[in-house]
Amino acid sequence: MAVVSKKIKIISTLILLVILVGCGNLRDIGDIGSGNLLDSEKVPFKGPGVYRHRSDQIWSRNFGPQQSGHFRSLTLGDFNNDGKIDIAGGSYEPGAIFLWFGDDAGNWKRSQRFRIKGDIRSLASGDLNNDGWLDIVSTSMGDTNGVQVWINENGRFEDPQPISEKDLFDGLKLADIDNDGNLDVIAANKTSVVKGGINVWMGTGKGTFLQESGPTRRNMYSDVAVGDLNNDGKIDIVGASWGHDGGALRVWLGSGDGRWSATTPIVEEGSFWGVDVADVNGDGNPDIISAANFDGVTIHYGNGKGTFSKKKVLAEKGNFWRAKAVDLNNDGLLDIAATLSDNHGIIVWYQSSTFKWMIARDEGLPKDGHYFDIGFADFNSDNSLDIAVTTYGEGVKIWLRGIDELAELQTENDLVDGTEEITLPVPVLHTSVFFDTETSDLSAESIKSLNNLLNVLNSVEGTVLELKKTAYSGKVNPKQSSINYALSEARFKTVTDFFISKDISQERIEIDTRRDSHFMNEAGEDSAWQEGRRIDIALNYGESTDNRHEDKTTIGANPESDEAGKYAYPFVEKGDLIPVKEYKSWREVNGVPEYRIGPKDKLSITFWVGLDEKKYEVIVSPQSTVSFSYIKNFNVTGFTPTELEEEFTAQLSEVFKDPFIKVEIPDDFKKAYTLSIFGAVKPLPRQPTGPGIYSLYGKERFSEFLSRAGGHLPIADLTHVRLVRDRKTYFLNIFDALFRSDFRQDVIVEDGDVFFIPSKTEIKNRVFVMGEVARPGLFNFDKDISLLEAVINAGGPTVYGKPRQVLVIRGSAEMPETIKVNLTDIYQRGDFRKNIPLNSGDVVYVARNILGDIRNLVRAFGPFLQIAQLPSNFYDATALPRMDGFPFRRDPAPSVQEIITTPQLPPSAGAWQGQNTK
Repeated sequence: MAVVSKKIKIISTLILLVILVGCGNLRDIGDIGSGNLLDSEKVPFKGPGVYRHRSDQIWSRNFGPQQSGHFRSLTLGDFNNDGKIDIAGGSYEPGAIFLWFGDDAGNWKRSQRFRIKGDIRSLASGDLNNDGWLDIVSTSMGDTNGVQVWINENGRFEDPQPISEKDLFDGLKLADIDNDGNLDVIAANKTSVVKGGINVWMGTGKGTFLQESGPTRRNMYSDVAVGDLNNDGKIDIVGASWGHDGGALRVWLGSGDGRWSATTPIVEEGSFWGVDVADVNGDGNPDIISAANFDGVTIHYGNGKGTFSKKKVLAEKGNFWRAKAVDLNNDGLLDIAATLSDNHGIIVWYQSSTFKWMIARDEGLPKDGHYFDIGFADFNSDNSLDIAVTTYGEGVKIWLRGIDELAELQTENDLVDGTEEITLPVPVLHTSVFFDTETSDLSAESIKSLNNLLNVLNSVEGTVLELKKTAYSGKVNPKQSSINYALSEARFKTVTDFFISKDISQERIEIDTRRDSHFMNEAGEDSAWQEGRRIDIALNYGESTDNRHEDKTTIGANPESDEAGKYAYPFVEKGDLIPVKEYKSWREVNGVPEYRIGPKDKLSITFWVGLDEKKYEVIVSPQSTVSFSYIKNFNVTGFTPTELEEEFTAQLSEVFKDPFIKVEIPDDFKKAYTLSIFGAVKPLPRQPTGPGIYSLYGKERFSEFLSRAGGHLPIADLTHVRLVRDRKTYFLNIFDALFRSDFRQDVIVEDGDVFFIPSKTEIKNRVFVMGEVARPGLFNFDKDISLLEAVINAGGPTVYGKPRQVLVIRGSAEMPETIKVNLTDIYQRGDFRKNIPLNSGDVVYVARNILGDIRNLVRAFGPFLQIAQLPSNFYDATALPRMDGFPFRRDPAPSVQEIITTPQLPPSAGAWQGQNTK
């Protein structure tokens, strides 16, 4: 009895200790996994796979330089060599790279928008040409594929130099792989399972790279990390691959000269988004931190020999995009900060002195939202690392450590001879609210951006809003254009009313209206149409934005070239959608676009001397030369007719007095430049029309060229027009150009362009309907389709289906989203809000009830149960439900004779419909 009593006391004491420890702000979450590192404590999971415990708020509100836009990647560094941390962010909507300069006080000034179009997957920075300036390397997918190098020219980045232009790349790192003192590029290839792998390009130290060499060309890799994993002084590589087939963490040990070990140790199998390398436990051996697709975050502890036998699982579930090691609380121990792309925010694990892991709940970091890349730097010079992340829909965010409110920041007022202005602690925040054509309603994304600004207005005294609207006061047909004064006024009023309804006084809202020629260029080009669809908003400190220490230069015709414009709008892309320095087939002469002469063209030249007239028809030779009269083998490459007239006149003036030359080239004579169009193009009786190769006559937009080629067929899918130009593929939405005033999509065609217009039968919208429906499968549709329509097309729920629990799974593997819908609310209560419209690629799953679970059991043991089955076991005298549309109706149960004479249906069939045996 004494022994039992002693055991009870020991157990009671242990329980008390656990309770006392659990009452603190931070709680040890224990270890999950296998091996010697495991604790016996079971972690309570919640949400994305971790349990958050209460703690003090130690992070400021968002200081980020960009409040809207879909950003995926970032890189940090001093890009203008002023000793302060700057940010480069890569977006996938609008699809560009932006550079912001920092001032060490949390303020940001946008410096440049890089000339690229595509989904910027990853960014890395380093001095690639050894000139003392940080350069940038990017990977991209979409309109621009491959790997690009951006060379820094004294703080300004010029056009990219492509390393690769064909494959799809994701994660990226810079390191000196071959020990030659020059940075090399290591990129994760995600093209396909058989054409993926890890690619390595050796740097020359001049900003150029040698031919690719990498350890593998198989599997789809999402990220890559480097480190000396076996302590031999040579760089090794860790690759994180994704997918059911081939997904794993793999290690390649380097030889120091660009070669790799023959064997590839697999650290762990699974699907991974991100990977990082750091000595987490301080034993001198690099460890691996993995961020998995649905499988959480894991630390794999290295033994210094290139193998990883021990691990600690910080979260068992959750769609983590990146997980990186960093000392956030200055205790000398590495912590783990991770982002989730499935709308569960950011999570930080702190490492204690006993090498246990603790997680805090209320530090000020977001608990929801889609987050991707993450970086760390001291943005406000307080000797504490801050956090920068990229987000879906909310731009680039920054949280400063140790600051609860932005208004509490203080900056010393050090005036020198009264010439320096105060650098205020509150940054200027810029965003834009976009509207659909002919509407003034706020979208959900716009409301989210406005709420972010509202939080700043409510928390910081002295902040004001400046609204900029674009309105064209000329006579414009509102049915053809969204730029008209009345519509602009309505949109402006919508934004203003939003803030006034949230108790923001009118005195804190300033108005700036731009009209007419300020945004309409000479040719009435399409840049103005896009500006008319937005309201630009600046949030500032003080009575006016002019009180800020910002560049007062107003934005010009091309904000891309304004290095320090006061407003540098992230979503306005002037000119064409595809940047072109100079077109081959035409150029402007005295403000008029003219055709540029080339080989095979036929020139009609008229030559007057006094009243004497001579005419020549001259074909340009393959060497681009012409000869007539006293002109011999003159090279006409790149000349326009006007320029050629001036040149011929100057040369013939040496022989004749006051000659007059006229050079003409009718469209039928233009043969130098061609383009092609294929697909759903309409052939007409007049020729040439239909698919084929056409001559290019000068400056011509795609809509004009399509009309010349015969127009499109009724089955044409104008939303997915493919353009191949200079070995790059672009996708154009010509439907928006023709019917929604988005003239940026109506690109100027160029020599060598190849267009393909798919038909709707080739590119259909697709919805997968699965679960307990009568006919599960893939369903195609041309226009819109709702949830109810999709379920009915699949035969409706079976008798085992649970219409109250229908799941719609959408998005991508990187950012999945699940919507739960009660289908009975639609057809029983008429709540058509639940009849959500479906997107192409959505998966609809109808859950099963408990009878469905029993049915699955019967399926598994079906062969053994068939002998013992009797009709009376499955049917009784009551009525059976019959599926025949909505709602359910019930028919009398069939007789025993009918049941016996009816053949057995496969288990996947719906409810039995009955059969007449007479």
